[in-house]
Amino acid sequence: MLQQQLATYIIEEEMEYLKSETKTTAVELIRADITKDEEVKKLISKVTEKYNRIDILVNVVGGYLGGKSVSELEEQEWDFMMNLNLKSAFLISKHVIPIMASAKYGKMVHVSSRTALKSDGYDSVYAASKSGLIRLVESVSEEVKELNINVNCIMPSIIDTEANRKAMPKSDFSKWIKPEDLANVVIPLL
Repeated sequence: MLQQQLATYIIEEEMEYLKSETKTTAVELIRADITKDEEVKKLISKVTEKYNRIDILVNVVGGYLGGKSVSELEEQEWDFMMNLNLKSAFLISKHVIPIMASAKYGKMVHVSSRTALKSDGYDSVYAASKSGLIRLVESVSEEVKELNINVNCIMPSIIDTEANRKAMPKSDFSKWIKPEDLANVVIPLL
């Protein structure tokens, strides 16, 4: 049974959204940019000082950039997607794994994308960053399997969120993954 649940946010509007969606005070919200090593260190330090351990990590940090050919992409767009979708997973894994290793127990789930397996074009940086996440999870999983730490990666298609609806208003939302259905995939892995 979960004793304490934590969620990070970076933008104040995200915090308000998380509060409204969780509908509970059981989730502690902590502001942290997990694309920055020092912020991740502070986050992990704060969590372990308060709770002494981290048993479960579900990494849903990510974003999408599409609609541009590779020749149209700007370097800063490439860097932003790689930082958001891949570097964040690297940093949070890097700093959480030693905590889990000391307890000889842990469960991690990272959210990649079906696009990581097959791109339809015009989303090269997104596809590359999410493919990189899959390879990172495979490698980390092998590194920690003897420590009773289980690391998984799930690959949903488009998730039905307000942000995705705004970004793709002409899409057929009925074909998208509901957040609660995504949760139903993650929970058995924990």
